Amino acid sequence: MIQYTKSEIAKKIRELRLKAGLTQKNLAERIQVSNQQSIAQLESGKHLPRYDTVCKVAEALSVKPKVIMGWDFDYPFVDTIETMDDVIERIDNESSEEECLNLKDKLLSTMEKLNLSALKKIVDYAEDLSFLSKYRKTDM
Repeated sequence: MIQYTKSEIAKKIRELRLKAGLTQKNLAERIQVSNQQSIAQLESGKHLPRYDTVCKVAEALSVKPKVIMGWDFDYPFVDTIETMDDVIERIDNESSEEECLNLKDKLLSTMEKLNLSALKKIVDYAEDLSFLSKYRKTDM
């Protein structure tokens, strides 16, 4: 697996933004952040951007997140972020009826108890698991 460093990611974002003919302010507007300073921070390379931010920037620049991150293959979630309905549909398609009902009930009842901060942690954890081959679907 290849991944750029923070400074390489920052350089790539700047390079792609300039290639698209956008100012930092234009890109900020496209990804719906408050101001140009947010883009300046992304391009500074001081911090590794969050995955959702990379997805927004990639979409605004008409590239896949892997181009910005330097990945050598598409990770799950690259093209779409699954909604809860998508997850439930996948459970329906890939599980026995009994297992399906148990998984859906457990997933929904657990998630209903959590606040937004905890839900974000679940998404982060799921993304981390998706990077490990033993947890990825075989057709990916």
